[in-house]
Amino acid sequence: MDNIMINIENLSYDIKEKKILENISFNACKNKFIGIIGANGSGKTTMLKHLYNAIVPHKKTVYIKGIPLENYSQNDIAKNLSVMKQENNSDFDYRVIDIVLMGRLPYKKSLEDYSREDHEKAMRNLNKLGMRDFAQRKYNSLSGGEKQRVLIARALTQDTEIMILDEPTNHLDIYYQMFLMQILKQISMTVISVFHDLNFASKFCDEIYVLKSGKVLVNGRPEEVINPHVIKEAFNMDSKIINDGKERIVVYNNILE
Repeated sequence: MDNIMINIENLSYDIKEKKILENISFNACKNKFIGIIGANGSGKTTMLKHLYNAIVPHKKTVYIKGIPLENYSQNDIAKNLSVMKQENNSDFDYRVIDIVLMGRLPYKKSLEDYSREDHEKAMRNLNKLGMRDFAQRKYNSLSGGEKQRVLIARALTQDTEIMILDEPTNHLDIYYQMFLMQILKQISMTVISVFHDLNFASKFCDEIYVLKSGKVLVNGRPEEVINPHVIKEAFNMDSKIINDGKERIVVYNNILE
């Protein structure tokens, strides 16, 4: 239990008497890559929102480093976990460097300027994501995939031990999907990510949680949970697994009636 960074205990959530999440339990250990998969409407994003307090959970259901989430201020939550949501537009015409520097805000007092070290950290992370030359560009002028990379750079600049991602490869072409996933796999952080691509989840995750109708259908190592039976149950799809000795590939056959 000592290496659990964030966990959920028996979380349920209703909207107008409709059960959205039911008795969810979840653990993410230090420096592990945890994937969350499931059909649309299975509760994946709602579960993530409880982890970072966008939906305020019931008391003593979500814990960061063993401490109930309600004991943390919003600023302290931001020092412990960084978040990349599905929405990537800005209402203001910020430069790319301004967006990335926002990752340092949890460490700043009111009206305190960014330091030289803050700028250097932001530029290093832009460089890591292949976006250094875009630092002075207007964020809203970027493509969807470029915005995704900027937001990952901001999350890295936030210097947290936990990163939460909702479909991080959305808007990215195949090259940058693989590029980004390799970066996320290499960093020394606990990463929790929603996936639609089961092959990416299988390739990069240490553990996967499969949601169905607001419940955890199954969780475990990729080779334990990515199989035709679970795919049929969670997605209503006929599939097979091809194993070439190096990795396992999901091949979809037919939609089941």
